Order: sequence, then structure tokens, then C-alpha cells
Amino acid sequence: DEAAVKAAPFGGVVALLSLRGGVGATTLAVNLAVSATQTGQRAICLVDLCPSSGHVALQLGLRPEPNWSDLARVGEFGAVAIDTYLLEHDSGLHVLASPVFPVQGEQALSRQVVRTALSTLQQRYSTIIVDAPPVLNEAAAAALEAATTVGLVITAESASIQTAVGTLRTLKAWFSKFQIVINQVAPGPMPSAEAIERALKRPVGGVVPFDPGQAQALAQARPLVLSQPD
Repeated sequence: DEAAVKAAPFGGVVALLSLRGGVGATTLAVNLAVSATQTGQRAICLVDLCPSSGHVALQLGLRPEPNWSDLARVGEFGAVAIDTYLLEHDSGLHVLASPVFPVQGEQALSRQVVRTALSTLQQRYSTIIVDAPPVLNEAAAAALEAATTVGLVITAESASIQTAVGTLRTLKAWFSKFQIVINQVAPGPMPSAEAIERALKRPVGGVVPFDPGQAQALAQARPLVLSQPD
């Protein structure tokens, strides 16, 4: 509820992760970052680590140039230099975007580059929200290492729950960081949170209800939280 949200600690590196596409992890990352920026009390940076044409910039209506592919080529950078790779949304949110074209091989982000980037950004921003890659690559590992909290985003359907079970088992080294977030991406009834908790053997940290306005928000490249802050 609203009181619980206000009381929850928020800061450091917060990563949103799902190894199953279509569950809305990117949409939640974008809306969370914009919402936090709107409070005016925190400096927020949103980082899109997707190697296959991430959609953070698209959802914000931004052209993803520059992006982290330029950063990956440089390798070493400081707090001032990293500013040249960031985009700024009209909400005041700063973004390290993913490139439009998928990357592979030597073009991909290394664990060390991601570590350095997140550490450098933390010198400038009180909160870094990371849209983690939907694959367990070097960039994902670095984000999980740096994160204070990892939101594991799922939907209440069997394939997503199965993927979440496997994710928790594979990433047990970071088990204590995980919070389960159920995102309802379609209208209609869904299994109870209690049933999902039994399947995952983990408590559910929160449920995001379906909102019919989300489709229009995506089409307009205007995060829903700007028009519906509640």
C-alpha cells in the first residue's frame, strides 16, 4: 500500500530482472525511475543493459544516441566523462541507453565496464535503476553484484513462474537481494499471490495491477506514471 511504499528504503543500485520476455520489466523500470525523479528529492539515473536493442529510450521518446556501446569502446572513464554518454528526459531523469542494433562478441559490455560505470554513476546519483539484461551475461552478473535490491518481475502464468523458479535457483548467490514483483500485463482474474508464493517458496513483495492506459502510454512514448502518478 501507499504507506508501505513510502516507508520502503530506496537508494543505491536497484535492478529489475526477468529472464522471460513480455512481463513488463522494462516498463516497470521506466515508470519507477520517472516516478522517483518526479519527487524532486533524489538524483536518479536509469541504465538499460539490454544487448539486443533495449526499449528504455523508446518508451521515453528519446533517440538512443549516445549509448553504452560508445562507453564499452572507451573502457576507462571518470565521473565527468560519463556525462557525455547520458541522455536526459524532460522529466529530469538521466539515462544510459542501450544501442538500437544488437551487439555481440567484443562489442558487448564486459563485467568490468559495467562495474566501473555503476560505481562512477553512484558518485553522481543517489539511485541507479537498472533494466537488467534478459540473459545471464557478464553485464547481468555485474548488475546483480552491485545491486542492493533485485526486483524479479514475473507474471501470474506458468511459464513465467517456471522461469522465476529456475532464476532463483541459478542465482542463489544473490538470493537475499531478490524481491518478487508480480506484474499483471493483461486483464482478467489471476492466481492469488499466496499460490504464487507457494510455487516460488518466496514471499511476494508487490503486485502491479493491470491498467488499460498502459498500451496508450507506450504508443505515445510517455510513461504512464506521468499522467497517473498514483
